[in-house]
Amino acid sequence: MNKQIGIINNKVIRLLNLDYDDELPIYIGEDNIKHMQKEHLEDYNKYRRQNTRYFK
Repeated sequence: MNKQIGIINNKVIRLLNLDYDDELPIYIGEDNIKHMQKEHLEDYNKYRRQNTRYFK
């Protein structure tokens, strides 16, 4: 199941010159987490400690 972990706000949309009118949710799914655990374990562990409500 995908979880919303953030939002791309209008400031970021403008800074990156994205072609969106509204703010956008940022999602993470189980496959993304598994990939991070397998390929980017050091980063996963770092962000997991900082964001315990998104990473188990």
